[in-house]
Amino acid sequence: RDFCLSRGLGDVYKRQTYFFTRQTGFSLQFIRMGIFASLYGYLLVAMYGFGGMLTAVLFYVLVAQTRVVQDVLGVAKRLEQLEQAKSQATSMVREVMRFTDAPHVQFTGEVENISKMLARHLGLSKKEIADIGLAAELHEIGKSRLPARIRWNRGSNAAEENQRRTYARLGAIMLRSADALVDPGIADYVEYHTEHFDGTGYPRGLAGEAIPQPSRIIAIARAYVSSLTGYDGADRVSKEEALRKLRQERGTLYDPRLVDLLTEVVS
Repeated sequence: RDFCLSRGLGDVYKRQTYFFTRQTGFSLQFIRMGIFASLYGYLLVAMYGFGGMLTAVLFYVLVAQTRVVQDVLGVAKRLEQLEQAKSQATSMVREVMRFTDAPHVQFTGEVENISKMLARHLGLSKKEIADIGLAAELHEIGKSRLPARIRWNRGSNAAEENQRRTYARLGAIMLRSADALVDPGIADYVEYHTEHFDGTGYPRGLAGEAIPQPSRIIAIARAYVSSLTGYDGADRVSKEEALRKLRQERGTLYDPRLVDLLTEVVS
């Protein structure tokens, strides 16, 4: 009995080491080790001095105290995360306020709708669809960091056009700085939506399946909506012409499977 109880306490000790190391860092691990060493020693003395029943009672008291410590530390961690989220939300709202106008809101809303529609037809999960929708809605947020003349005037000169192309990267940096609010994967979807299927895009020149699928979805949705609305300097055309342009760039700029799927869904 004594041997089995000692083994059980050892297992509790290992589980608590894992929890405290994850939740509170290296320094609290030493505090926990000291507390457990003292309680463990006292429990062994009680076990030999007062019998099995008292030992069991003390063991359950020890477990209950451990749970209380866990709960307190968990609440403290959550409060810290909430404060961080509040600060990040304030910063994000300021950025969005700099970049809010009717055409932009309508455009990103349509890109979000098309992206989510494609994601549903691909059979993705509800969370994946929601993440793609959020990334589509925020995919241009990096333009808030660009000067107004560069933000809206495409192709003024080579230097300005290169600067303008950094908006996806800037947006990803902004979203990664708000990691208490936004899943890190969403920043990747935003950053790589300007990559091309044949590897000629930017910022990293990714190609094919190396480009995250949500980024490929947003890219084709953005191109389709731009052609329909004339957004961002694109020529405004009919739905049939917009689909024809996408088919021309099938396998070069855009994922062929997604081009086929969009054509099937909207035709």
